[in-house]
Amino acid sequence: MGQKIITAKDAEAMKNNFDAFIDIIPTVVLYDSAGKLTGFSMEVPPPAVFGQMLAAVATGDATTLMNLFTSEAGKPVYVIPYQKPGTYSMVVYSPNYPIYSQQITLAAGDNIVNINFETALGGGENVPVTATISGTITDKDNPATKLAGANITLKTRGFEKTVTADSDGKYSIEGLGLGLYYMGVSASGYALKADKVSISEYKTITKDIALPAGGESLTGTVYARKFPSPLVYEGAKIVVVLEDVTETMLAAYTATSDSDGKYTINGLINGKKYRLFVIVPGKKVEAISGLTAGLVSGVDFTLKDMLPELNVKFIIDGSNVTFNIFSLKTLPTAPTVLHKKVDKASLQQSDGGATADTLTAVTTSSDTWTCVVPLPDSDLYTMKVSATDSAGQLIDKYIEFKLATTAKIEVLLNEILAEGGDVNIDETGTDPSAVTVPVGGIEETSSGATNLADNSSFSAYTATGEKYYGAMAIGGATSALMSFSKEAKTTTTGMVSDIYEVSLENASIEKDLLVTLYYDRASVTDNTLLNIRYYDTATSEWKIIGDQQITINPLDGTVSAEMDSTKFSSAGFGSLANAMATQSSQFAVFNIKTTANDDYAGTEFTMYNFPNPFDLNSKTVTITNPSATAQANPNITGTMLKYSLPSTMSGAVKLYIYNVAGELVRTIDEGTKTGGFYYYVEWDGKNKDGASCASGVYFLIPKVGDKKALDKPVKLAIIK
Repeated sequence: MGQKIITAKDAEAMKNNFDAFIDIIPTVVLYDSAGKLTGFSMEVPPPAVFGQMLAAVATGDATTLMNLFTSEAGKPVYVIPYQKPGTYSMVVYSPNYPIYSQQITLAAGDNIVNINFETALGGGENVPVTATISGTITDKDNPATKLAGANITLKTRGFEKTVTADSDGKYSIEGLGLGLYYMGVSASGYALKADKVSISEYKTITKDIALPAGGESLTGTVYARKFPSPLVYEGAKIVVVLEDVTETMLAAYTATSDSDGKYTINGLINGKKYRLFVIVPGKKVEAISGLTAGLVSGVDFTLKDMLPELNVKFIIDGSNVTFNIFSLKTLPTAPTVLHKKVDKASLQQSDGGATADTLTAVTTSSDTWTCVVPLPDSDLYTMKVSATDSAGQLIDKYIEFKLATTAKIEVLLNEILAEGGDVNIDETGTDPSAVTVPVGGIEETSSGATNLADNSSFSAYTATGEKYYGAMAIGGATSALMSFSKEAKTTTTGMVSDIYEVSLENASIEKDLLVTLYYDRASVTDNTLLNIRYYDTATSEWKIIGDQQITINPLDGTVSAEMDSTKFSSAGFGSLANAMATQSSQFAVFNIKTTANDDYAGTEFTMYNFPNPFDLNSKTVTITNPSATAQANPNITGTMLKYSLPSTMSGAVKLYIYNVAGELVRTIDEGTKTGGFYYYVEWDGKNKDGASCASGVYFLIPKVGDKKALDKPVKLAIIK
């Protein structure tokens, strides 16, 4: 039951559209205590009115549809037969409500479980149980121009919806649950816009979007070869991304080369710099950086063969270990596989050795092989996979695994570097855990830029046909690697998932990554306490990274949290400037309170910093209200900012620091914060360019949402 199971807008959409009628019907799914799907049912209207509803759909009678759905006689019902007595997780989905789940206990015989969305989701009379995002799409240079017909897509895990702006440029997306949503906006003649929206409470959120004009284009031709005679390539994927580190989210422009090898990318902003990638299976993923829209009109590619490259995944299933090997290019023969009871370094040093066992790789599909080995009796094993392409080029790949590790995948981030994407730990299995990389979210650290004139793969030209030298060719993006693995959960208090480890080689995190982990639904009775934590090896503690906006999807049993790239260093990950060759961290889902001793009961926003004045040397400070997000005695180089946020002031917090001349020195974006808590953040004394600030007085203005949180600025003094 629910007041919004069908809306007037839904009824209009159902007119003469049976598919829309089916889409609106709620569904109920049952999972047993082991997480196995045991039953599924659609909530269909009772037989007495079902025929009338079908007739109303056929005739396009929206009024009758609405009246029937909301009548007592028309309430939908569901039936899930053949269930054994026991405890189950019941998940209910209706398009106009957030996905709802609860634990139920079934006895022998018939059981009746009624769900009212309003009361189940914590609502009541005049208490909303869904959120709405609405706003207006306008021309950035001429705000009076409303962009009718603009497309707005909103998505999160398990949800995606696209709406069109009306004649006044207005849009509205209803029925949203709490969590983080990604937004994409497009309109003819304008640049693409990507953004994200955090929903922490059920209310209407206004999100106006101003699109800059996108009147510039990039064109070019993709060649399979140029000598001895030109041969164009049809079907190459072209990806173009704005080079702007200040943008929170980046949009990817895509095109495909036609039968003449030509492509066109429209909607670019005049004077802005872009990076252009070419993606072809079996070829190097390469890019040109620094293409200025409006100055360069054409970029040609000549494809290069890639070395043999392999992605490898393994899963421990019962008494066997199954290895899946994926080649990124077609190989003439199956790879050779060795395994040995040694670590990776030892096997590399011995190059296999006479005592290594040789395995047979069985082809399962094109360029995919499988090896199955009995579960080893050693804690540590290493696999060596060797592959040779038709040109005789050889690659050796070493995969180390432990008995404690139940699944692992190693993926080369070739295409993900260009357009973002997911790294799934088990795409075809029962674990939907994944790491989502946004466009521009990861940069390769091993390849260097070269002058375009020195790279024969690319040619760029101005509108007058002259050679364009403003761009740099980025060498083959093939060495950035992500490893994603898991091992069984421990007895740590509150842990409700396996332990997942994310590792990066030759790569740095430049934008927030979304970590999605599978949790044990049967052990969670209150999913409002779910959170993702990382393991701090220095303190041997599981800690929250940042202030999380959790997105829960009970349908696939996952919880997602965006990991702030500026705080990933505490979890073992570095930025582009200091990224190590290999970086890793462990994550797990917990179902306990995320804060401790940091509740704030006051009604006024307060803020101060300590020490003050301060130098820019390393120092240890004492936190008086420690929590899962603030250690008791952290080491800092600047000053610690402490602010208390009243329960009535939840929202996006930004801290603006100015010098005595009134110039903006630094902006600290704290993201969305929940009211009723103390928060801490360090200012390291550096400006927005990363340089240390001079001695002197500075002024900090805190804002929550669009409003100043204090009447007077906070004074900060640097003394060197």
